[in-house]
Amino acid sequence: MMKGRNISYDKNWETVEANVKRINIGSKKDSVIVLLGSPDEKYHNENSVTWSYQEYGVIAPHWVYDIEIRQDTVYQIDSYEW
Repeated sequence: MMKGRNISYDKNWETVEANVKRINIGSKKDSVIVLLGSPDEKYHNENSVTWSYQEYGVIAPHWVYDIEIRQDTVYQIDSYEW
């Protein structure tokens, strides 16, 4: 039983899944916001920030897209499922 996005509801999970394919390494962070909306969580590192988009299950995230951004540019995109 899925409950949709964890925190951010400006874009639904179906939109995130469809649009994440349109984001590439080197894309600007502004385009990430336009396509995916606000992230559910942000993790700050020394030289970067990771924006996490999460489809939440009953207790914890079921599917996650993590987008690492360095100097306002997409550096890495990871996805994983629990």
